[in-house]
Amino acid sequence: MKKFILTICCAVTSLLYADVYMAGDSTMYTYGKIFFPKSGWGQMMQEVVKPEVKVHNYALGGRSSKSFRGEGHWDKIMQKLKKGDFVIIQFGHNDGAGGSINWYRHADAKKHFPENLRNYILDCRVKGAIPVLCTPVAVCYINADGKLYNTPKHQSYCDAVHQVAREEKVDVLDLNAYALEHMSNHPNPKHYFMYLPKGKFKNYPNGSEDGVHLRDHGARFYAQAAAELAKKQNLPIAKIFK
Repeated sequence: MKKFILTICCAVTSLLYADVYMAGDSTMYTYGKIFFPKSGWGQMMQEVVKPEVKVHNYALGGRSSKSFRGEGHWDKIMQKLKKGDFVIIQFGHNDGAGGSINWYRHADAKKHFPENLRNYILDCRVKGAIPVLCTPVAVCYINADGKLYNTPKHQSYCDAVHQVAREEKVDVLDLNAYALEHMSNHPNPKHYFMYLPKGKFKNYPNGSEDGVHLRDHGARFYAQAAAELAKKQNLPIAKIFK
């Protein structure tokens, strides 16, 4: 009888809680222990979702909205995606890479980047899954007032995400704007990024001066921000968070 009840409970739970798939770049990626404290916010998601929710983080470093699909990583998600699942999509950092060496991942913010996002959205909807767009997270550009800001190029990709979200009626988590506001309130915004002193971390004996990638503080900040923004906007994905 107990086994029967447990089976029923598990079946009900599977109906109530969807899986979450994540498609993105190095700022979302799950790093191994040998890279600590470098972290992606996707690897912190399991901390902020309900215990019943499974997070599948497919994000990879260096990928753009073009190369993530071109290399077959998106296909891996599509093979497992089921009706009712959520797919969190965040690109933009690598789409703007220029030069002939980056032809395989370059997607301009005006045309190809929006087209790629629309294709991701369409694929999710065909599967009955729910796409959620994210603006690319902030880079550690600090102005004279000690506040974070976007370069025009970075802002153009954020704007493109919002445009596609409006046109396709897709939910969006504006992690970039949230970070520009809240990270800037910290006395030293570099606290969230891979700015490390020499000799403190065994994985980085010479320290690090990296304002693009996140350390554990920054990754956890964004996972919590995703939960907060989803709840504030009363989005369907809000149900997965604690």
